[in-house]
Amino acid sequence: MSANDQMILQGKVEEALGCLRDKQYDLALEKLDALLEEKPDSPLFNFYKGVALSENGQEDVAADFFSKVKDPTAQWFRLGILAVNMKFDPERSIHYFDRVIQLNPGISAAWFNKALLLEKSGRLEEARAAYRKISLRRDILIRMVLPLVSMLLAGVIVWGTFQGWMFAGASEFIRLFVPFIFVVIFISSLRSLISGTQTVRLIYSKQTGKLEGEK
Repeated sequence: MSANDQMILQGKVEEALGCLRDKQYDLALEKLDALLEEKPDSPLFNFYKGVALSENGQEDVAADFFSKVKDPTAQWFRLGILAVNMKFDPERSIHYFDRVIQLNPGISAAWFNKALLLEKSGRLEEARAAYRKISLRRDILIRMVLPLVSMLLAGVIVWGTFQGWMFAGASEFIRLFVPFIFVVIFISSLRSLISGTQTVRLIYSKQTGKLEGEK
C-alpha cells in the first residue's frame, strides 16, 4: 500500500471513529463495513465494529467481531487513548480503560489514564483509589531503571567502538554502522528516562498529595 493509500485509509478510520464519538452508530457501522470490505481480516476494523455494535446495544453480534481480535487488551487501551485525544465523552473513555483493567488489572497505564479522567471529572475519591492501584515500584523499574540501563549499555558500546576495544576485527562498515544504531538507542532511552521520571513523580504526587480541585 502506497503512502497516499495509507493516508486515505487513515482518513476513513478517523471518520468512522468520529461517528462513533458522536454516537452516530448507524453511520459509524456503515463506514466500518466499507473498511471491512477492503480489509475483512483486519483485527482493528473488526474490533471497532464490535465496539460500535456493543454501544448500539447489539452485544451478541458484537461478540462475533470481538472474537476476531487476538489482543483485545491492546485494542481497548488504544481506543481509550484515541477517545481522550478525540474528546469522547469522558465516561466512555473511562469505560474503555475499565475494559483494559478487566482483562489485565496489572496495566498501570490504564489505571493512570482512568485516574486522570476521574480527577478531571471531579470524582476525586475514585481518582485517588485508581492512582493507588498503580505499583510505583513497578513503574520506577519500567519507566526509569530499564531506560537507564539501556542508555548506559548503548553508551558503553558506542564509546568502546570508537575507542577500538569493541568490534576491533569487524569491517569499517560495521564499526561505523553499530555506533549509529546505538546512538539512536541512547537518545531514545534518554527521552524515555526523562518522560518516565516525570510520570513517576506525577504518580507519586497524586498518591501522596492533593488532587486537582481538592481543598
